[in-house]
Amino acid sequence: MEDGGKTVFIDHHSDKSGRDSSATKLTYELLTSLGLLKKEKYLDDLVEFVTQLDNKTFPDEEKYFKDSWHTVLGLDQFMEFKNLADYFKSGRKPNEILSETDIKKIGGQRLLEKSQEQKKKIDDSFKELERMMNKGLIFDAGRYGQIAVDIGKKVPAGYDAAKAYGCPTYIIWDSEGKSFLITSREPIEDKFSQGTKVRERMWIKPRHDPAPLKITLGEILQTMTDGRLDPDGELKNYLEREAEQKEVENSIGLERMEKIISLGQRYYEKFMKEFSWKGYNEKRKQQKLKDQTEKFLAEVLKNFIKEDDAKIKTAADYLIEKIMPKSQILKI
Repeated sequence: MEDGGKTVFIDHHSDKSGRDSSATKLTYELLTSLGLLKKEKYLDDLVEFVTQLDNKTFPDEEKYFKDSWHTVLGLDQFMEFKNLADYFKSGRKPNEILSETDIKKIGGQRLLEKSQEQKKKIDDSFKELERMMNKGLIFDAGRYGQIAVDIGKKVPAGYDAAKAYGCPTYIIWDSEGKSFLITSREPIEDKFSQGTKVRERMWIKPRHDPAPLKITLGEILQTMTDGRLDPDGELKNYLEREAEQKEVENSIGLERMEKIISLGQRYYEKFMKEFSWKGYNEKRKQQKLKDQTEKFLAEVLKNFIKEDDAKIKTAADYLIEKIMPKSQILKI
């Protein structure tokens, strides 16, 4: 909004934003205060609903999650604003179960299709959370309750599904995207060396942050468990490998490591182009590329890691993942 050369900006992600704020609410309050929009009960209800969704504070939201695929509570993201406004104008509740006919009346065939997609998303999320529970990726963290650690973002419905599963705290860890997100029902009172706290209950290092991901998942979890982390299963394996990789980075140095990765990349591409692949199927080809590139990396690493074959192998294994596309490694 501009007035006399002055501009007003609305930001609901500032360090002063609480869990009762949203862009919709701030805009609504501004427009009604200026007399540009008439205050209405159905608009009050609509704005409150959007604010609750934005802050994950809809009352007992987790109880409605499994059925949210055929409620406005779960389908709002696919609805046009006019449809959402009309729905609230009719006086209906956002957690009301809707029939296929109701859904089509609100948003046509497209919304009905999105409803079915959401149902699958919910089912797949619970299957993944069950797997995570069995593999040690969900554990009790005391003051944060059950923490679900989603490495590589495999839970399609994210925090909504985790909360419905009984995990008030959910972590997305994306080392490839150099980002992470912590979302909790409890205030996040801890501080971490990277990222920013948003609205008291989120901490995020977004993908668009160009800084390398230096903090480890292990460091975050140790902090959140007051140093009492006792990992098991898949989480234990991941943290042990992460610690080994951190040791590699510290022993070689990030700048030098980037140069070695660049050398390895050039070797990998040259070998792939010049080697005769006659008689090789795809799996054997990828294995050969991996083996030869790791040998090359090991020779280079001997200049920096002296007389420690185990560390050299660990470092080569780590660096090959930075060079070979993940899809190719999975084929081996």
